[in-house]
Amino acid sequence: MLHRWRVVLLAILLVLVGAIGRDLMLPPVEAQTFPIVRTTAASAVLTAGTNTTSTTVEVLRAALTAWECLVQNDPDNTVDILVGSAAATTIQLAPGQSITLPIADANTINISSVSGTPVVNFLCR
Repeated sequence: MLHRWRVVLLAILLVLVGAIGRDLMLPPVEAQTFPIVRTTAASAVLTAGTNTTSTTVEVLRAALTAWECLVQNDPDNTVDILVGSAAATTIQLAPGQSITLPIADANTINISSVSGTPVVNFLCR
């Protein structure tokens, strides 16, 4: 008889511990990374410049720490430019068009041209 009560008490204890454990378990959290984008913060430094590019992919500007950069295909150009990463320059900008990119360093922006040697303007902060 004593053995039977032990089994019943053990079963009740296991049920209670299981129920408590389920209530305390948190749902799994997926690992995510979010870029640090500080586009509303004031900037102490504003860097403007130009870069004459070609059909070969190149870095917009080497070693320029910035929060964001506006990249513009110079309005006087007659050909489109391509903007993107080292892997692919997929954003095509016609003369006068621009794009603003949140970044950590201007050397992460790559540019090239469809043809010729157009001028690319940039403004980074």
